[in-house]
This record gives sequence, C-alpha cells and structure tokens, in this order.
Amino acid sequence: MDYTVDEELKTAILTEEGAEKVEHALNINNIYDPRHLDMLHAVNQSLRAHACYFKDADYLVKDNQVLIVDEFTGRLMTGRRYGEGLHQALEAKEHLNVEGENQTLATVTFQNFFRMYKKLSGMTGTADTEAEEFKKIYNLDVVVVPTNKPLVRKSYPDLVFATEAEKFNAVSEEIIEKYKTGQPVLVGTVSVEKSERLSAILKKKGVPHSVLNAKNHLKEAHIITKAGQRKSVTISTNMAGRGTDIVLGEGVVDIGGLHVIGTERHESRRVDNQLRGRSGRQGDIGSSRFYVSLEDDLMRIFGSDKLTPFLEKLGLKDGQAIEHNMISKAIENAQKKVEGHNFDIRKNLIDYDNVMNKQRELIYSYRKVIIQIDKLSDFYDEILFDIESLTESYFESYVPEKTHGENWDIEGLFEIIKVNISIDIPSLPASFFSTSAISGLYGDDKNTAVDRDALIAALKRLARGELLKIIVDLIKKNIENKISGFPKDELIDIVKALYLQAMDNLWKDALTSLETLKEGIGLRGYAQVNPLIEYQKEAYELFINMQFRMKEEALNSIMTVQFEESVNTDDIFAGSGLYSNDLILTHDDINEANSEDGRKQKPIVKPKKIGRNEPCPCGSGKKYKNCHGKN
Repeated sequence: MDYTVDEELKTAILTEEGAEKVEHALNINNIYDPRHLDMLHAVNQSLRAHACYFKDADYLVKDNQVLIVDEFTGRLMTGRRYGEGLHQALEAKEHLNVEGENQTLATVTFQNFFRMYKKLSGMTGTADTEAEEFKKIYNLDVVVVPTNKPLVRKSYPDLVFATEAEKFNAVSEEIIEKYKTGQPVLVGTVSVEKSERLSAILKKKGVPHSVLNAKNHLKEAHIITKAGQRKSVTISTNMAGRGTDIVLGEGVVDIGGLHVIGTERHESRRVDNQLRGRSGRQGDIGSSRFYVSLEDDLMRIFGSDKLTPFLEKLGLKDGQAIEHNMISKAIENAQKKVEGHNFDIRKNLIDYDNVMNKQRELIYSYRKVIIQIDKLSDFYDEILFDIESLTESYFESYVPEKTHGENWDIEGLFEIIKVNISIDIPSLPASFFSTSAISGLYGDDKNTAVDRDALIAALKRLARGELLKIIVDLIKKNIENKISGFPKDELIDIVKALYLQAMDNLWKDALTSLETLKEGIGLRGYAQVNPLIEYQKEAYELFINMQFRMKEEALNSIMTVQFEESVNTDDIFAGSGLYSNDLILTHDDINEANSEDGRKQKPIVKPKKIGRNEPCPCGSGKKYKNCHGKN
C-alpha cells in the first residue's frame, strides 16, 4: 500500500513504499529533506485531492472550474476556493487549468463576524441539538418554542441493511409503492453522486421524478413548489427547500401527506431533523423514515465495531432489514461523536482566530484613526511619534544604554536609517544640525557635507540622550522638508495614502504569515507544549514586528515618493481596498531606477489621465474625445 487515509480527518499519508515511489518519480533522494518541503507539500495535497475529495460529493466541475459543494446545504459555494494548494491539486486531478493561489486581503471567521453585533439572536427549527455550541461560542441560550399547531407527523424507526445496494433497492421499492398510491415523496441524499445514482434506478423502473442538487439549484423554487402534489417524487440533496413550506396538493392529506425518505444518516442530527421537518409543517399530516446501511460513511467510520458481529449472528438474508434499539443507539452515538468532533474543530478554530481578531481590531482601529485625520498638524504628531519610537528601537541595537561612546556603532545606525527610511545623515548640510558641536565641523559653508569620520567622532563624544535627540530631530526635519514639497491642495490626502498603503500591504503579508504559522504549530504538541500558547506568543511577536515595519514603510514612502507637476489624487486612491503604486515609489523602486554607472535616473511615473469629456490639452477648444482622443 502506498498511502493510508484517515476519512475522519480527511487526510492521507504516504507509507514508506509510497514515499520511495514518489522519490523515484521525482528523481530525489529524500522527499522529507528540508530542501524539498515545498515538493512534499505539493505531493501531500495531491494525495488528499485524490484520496479524500470526490467529484459530485465534495465538489463539482462546471464551466471548467472546480466548485465546492457545501456539505451542509448541498449548494455550490461560488467564488470559494480550498486553501494551501488543495484547490490547485483538484484542478490538476480533473485536468483543468490550474489557477494561481489566492492571497488573502482580509479574513474573519463567521463566529467573530457574528460577535461584532451588539445584539445577537436567531430562530431555527433545529437549534436544540447545537445548544452547547451556541452557549460556549456566543453565550446564547436555546429556548424551545412549542409548535404553532400540534405535530402529527409519523416518524418511523430506521431500517438498517447490510449493504448500500440493498438499501437503495429498498428505497426504490418504497418510492414505487407510494407513487402508486399517489402520495408525494421527498427523498433526501447526502451528495450529488448519491442523488444521481437513485435517479438512475428510478428511471430504469419508469418512475417520473425531479432531481434537485447543486447542478440545478437554480430550479430549486420551481421544483419545491411541486413537491407536495399527488404522484410527485423529488430527489434532493440536503438543500431540500429549507425555510419554505411545501404546500400539499388537493387530496394529498387524505392519503397521508408528504412522505420523507432519508437515504442515509448525516453526520449531524441537525441536518437529519431539517430533512424530516419538510413534512408535517403547520399541523399537516405526514411521515418520515431513514434508511441506513453498514456501508454508509457514518456507520463505517464512526459506527460501533460491535454492530457487524451482531448482525452476522442474526443471519440477515439478502435485502432483509433490521429494526433494533441497539442499532438506533449506535447510530445516535455515532452522530454525537461526529458532532463533538466537529465542534472541537470549530472551537479550536475560534481559539486561534481570537488571536488574529485582536490584531484585526487594532489594525482596523488604527486605520480608522488615519482616515479621520483632517489636519496636517495632527498627522505631524503621528509622524513624530513614529520617528521617536523607531529611533529608540535602533538605539537599542546600535547605541545601547550604559555603554561608552567608543562602543557605539554609529556607522551601523547611519546605515539602518538610510536603508529603512532613506535618509543619509552624513550627507546632510550643517543647517540641519542644531548642536553647535556638530555644526562647527562644517566651517562657514553651511550647505556642504562634513567628513564622515569627523562626524562620527563628534557624535561619540555626546551623551546618549543628546545623540538620540539629534537623530530624531534630523529625521523629523527631513520628513518635514520632503512633505513641504508635496502639492499643497492634496497634501493631507497624499500622506494618508502613503500611510494606508504601508499598513494594507503589511497587514496582507501578516495574514499569510499567521496562516503559515497556524499550519505547523500543531506539531509543537509533540514537544509537550501547548500549541495554542505557542501560537499566541509567536503571533504577538509577528504583530510587534509588523507595527515596526509599518512605521518604516510609511516614512520611507514619504521620503522616496516622486510627483509630476500635476498630481491626480484619484490615481493614488484607485484600487479595491489597497492603494495604487502609480505615483508611490518605494526605496527599492528608486534603486532599480539607478543606472549601472551610478547615475540617478528619474523614476517613471504614469502621466495624468485625460477624461474623454475634458478639454483637449492641444488648445483646440474641443473635447478630448473629439480631438486627439479619437483613436
């Protein structure tokens, strides 16, 4: 065997034999070598796509795209893609065009999204089985409200068969029996593949019916309106017209109302109750029954191991069904086990997302503060705070406290400021220095640069606090001098755009980093440490680092941005959520624009776009679209 599959966790793992085959096919010595981690990840995701995700069950192929099918509603999740390369693996499996990996720009779990509301409540017919989760996640109590009219639906005991083939044969026989009497039947299946399988059986037996699944969900309302008419047979996945009342046709009440057949027990009792609840609404008469086989996923993966020997002792004949309290108890225990497992997954997800949620709240609140600033003086306060905090951080590394000036790395301090904020301190003229000990090095000409070694020697003779004040003041003057050259009318908007651009780009990268961290953090459990605690610690360090880099990027953008004589502010704010780089150039952009022989070249900036209805710049007096804009 080349791999083993854990159907409960939907994972597949290579065996030693399988790993050897992969290594031979890829011509590598050891697939688990750290150098081949990317290749190992691709192999593992391809294996999962092959062994754990199935067409017409977990996903559909439509219009040359892999579309995810929601396991609870049976509806297509258009626009959603599996992460970590799994979706690409499915596309390769189905021989489709493999699209690139999406990059997350913003993310929030449903739990934290709902908890943003000041008041939270809801109403559903199937919340009682999930009462524990509502309490632990949302602190909401579940109250069972009596039905409007007495429930008269008959819920028959489950019929259990040894094989799936026997089960589907029995289901088809009951459908034929009900069809002959005229009683409408709604059949619930767990996947598109199962619904089409049953449909094929009924076609062979000549039973007219409608199929409602993710492939034709657009016809849901039309199909459901006819589901309660005489001789109506409707095969549906879990969607089954939930939230609507299936109106019974004339005379249907006299023959028993709508009969619901479940072809399989779902992992969640709530989904089963939703299917059963299609019948007997508002006091209508109706009935329901579930058919189960020992080959069903629920019974095979989560069912009791004692069931098979028990059924063998009974000596069931082919096609014979069994009704027994032990069987019903085993099914219920299996469903509770799965529900508990799924709840643990969601609870674990919310524990991890709470860490990201705190960061999200801080970033968005800071972003809101930036957007609401409308005075440049207020922005100067924000910039000065960033300059001071950055410089203090640099000093911790290059000018440590309680050390003599001879041990200060002034050269390293100059370099880090030049690289990260694009300010070259030794090249500044004397007019930028307020301390006489420094400005005296320049002589009478205050616009010339001083000797680098002499400047460093003079700075090392200062007290640490005085040096810190000088560096902060130098950076502040450079920033102010640069901003003073911005177009006056759009100055505040430009500075906002530069800050927001830095924030958005780094937050986008932080989301990717947090996802990567979360993927592998579970392995820390093998070292007898709590993965969640480790995640909290490292996520905090990532966030602090991101805040530091955010200040650097914002100040660096201010120092390196270049403008034409006329600036179109709309271009700066263009884009969906993030800001255009048309007029915003980073330090790297400037470096790339330098020629090989060291001569500076002007950065390339897109010209201002001329509107079709604006006057033509040629001076003809015509609209641009009727003059030089014709072509």
